[in-house]
Amino acid sequence: MLFKIYKKLVFISSLLWCLSSSAQECCGDDCECGKSDISPAGIMNDHTHEKGKWMFSYRYMHMNMSGNIIGDKNITDNDVYAIYNYSMSPSTMTMDMHMLMAMYGVSDRFTIMAMASYNTSSMNMNMFSSGSSMNMPGMSSDVAMPNKQSISGFGDTKVYGLFSLAKNDELQIVVNVGINIPTGSINAIAFPGINNSLRADYIMQPGTGTIDFMPGISLLKHNSNFDWGAQLNGTLRPFYNANGYHYCNEAIAEIWISKKWNNWLSNSVRLETIANGGIAGTDASLITLMEPSADAANYGGSKAYLFPGINFYPGTFLSSDIKLRFEYGFPVYQYAFGIQMKNQETLIANLDFVF
Repeated sequence: MLFKIYKKLVFISSLLWCLSSSAQECCGDDCECGKSDISPAGIMNDHTHEKGKWMFSYRYMHMNMSGNIIGDKNITDNDVYAIYNYSMSPSTMTMDMHMLMAMYGVSDRFTIMAMASYNTSSMNMNMFSSGSSMNMPGMSSDVAMPNKQSISGFGDTKVYGLFSLAKNDELQIVVNVGINIPTGSINAIAFPGINNSLRADYIMQPGTGTIDFMPGISLLKHNSNFDWGAQLNGTLRPFYNANGYHYCNEAIAEIWISKKWNNWLSNSVRLETIANGGIAGTDASLITLMEPSADAANYGGSKAYLFPGINFYPGTFLSSDIKLRFEYGFPVYQYAFGIQMKNQETLIANLDFVF
């Protein structure tokens, strides 16, 4: 339902992009076109705030996945069973993240930011046969193997420092350094009440269990008719967690363009590329051959997504400037190390208060 509503919003805003005469008249001094932050919903850490300024944000992200690939090739459930010898094959998965962020301008060039999240993941799996036995420790032989995992919990906490190398009406260059604090659980149980010793798969855990370092740099260029930006972020993960594994390093590169039509509406298009090294080590409590996402060898790869976006500026509330931003993303390229589920679509919604 959310995706259908979003697609209608994108269609309406696209018509405005093409046809609105008032949009063409906006790019003068009255609208200050190109001189406000009109970055897409999925972009963080691309700007700093003036000294004493606060920004609070709520971000919601929803992801749908279905089907399986290895490399860039589709594979069937029968391939997962017969060729790769797993007892179960993932069919669909949803991930929902609720994020709260706060930013504060320590000076006109230096801003601090903190983000907390609550995550919910649900994965449905198909079994090789109804009579298959998996000899799971702690599970009676007369109990049917469940074919769904559902996990909820608080995720890791992220803290950043942002510094403006350049900041004027035409150009912003911001560097950021962040740290990931492992507040999310890595011990969530896959099938509570049936087997309380089997942890959920890596992808289902709300946290990573490790302290990570997150450097990045952003460029935002204001023009008279549009804004454009680019960003490069990395995550460095040198430490193993208490369960014997860690996610490998990751790099994310983004480029986007935004157009503000009037005082209350803008559009954006963003290209995101991700390269991830997978997982080092293993969680010894997982049954590797139960299904692909329980096997650390089936993580990592490269992906590219396209995100059209729409942004609203409804005005002020309690002396706060408000921004409401949406993006709908779909993959244009996916390459998986091992067997992984295919990402089908992503929705991002962001509500910002600046005061």
